[in-house]
Amino acid sequence: LQELLTGTHVQRVLELGRGRGGGAWFLSSILQMQGGGMVVSLDIDPLTSAIDGSRWTEVEQHDFVGDAMNRETIDRVRGTCSTFELIVIDLGGDPQRNLRALRLWADLLADGGTVVIEDLWGSDDAGAIRELDRFLLDNRQFSLCPWGLRHPLLKGIGLRKT
Repeated sequence: LQELLTGTHVQRVLELGRGRGGGAWFLSSILQMQGGGMVVSLDIDPLTSAIDGSRWTEVEQHDFVGDAMNRETIDRVRGTCSTFELIVIDLGGDPQRNLRALRLWADLLADGGTVVIEDLWGSDDAGAIRELDRFLLDNRQFSLCPWGLRHPLLKGIGLRKT
């Protein structure tokens, strides 16, 4: 992710599945070093830790609580920012849930942006590949991300929107 953030000058990031906030912390740190940006993070659990954003003076942070599979949650996030250059989908170890989230959130990805889908490989790789193929066939503006071929993600995949 670091190469992606610095190589493409990403400024607006959406993280689905904040968890303990480590991803949002990392993303905010990189954006701060690049001069600023926005990190929007979402988790279904209201008890997950929101990060203390006081150290990132140039990064606007928004923490949402809600179900990533719910249209109202998507609309609330869209009210903060209509498009993102990077979307990270990390909703836990269920590849099918992450792929369903891809379909729901794909229209918030800016042209030229990248979506990273975590925890894609595991118990049903064939099912995940079929669903990913269906998504790519239905959404021709998406393709495999070229940097992913050079630096493959161990548990996920990157898609680029043209």
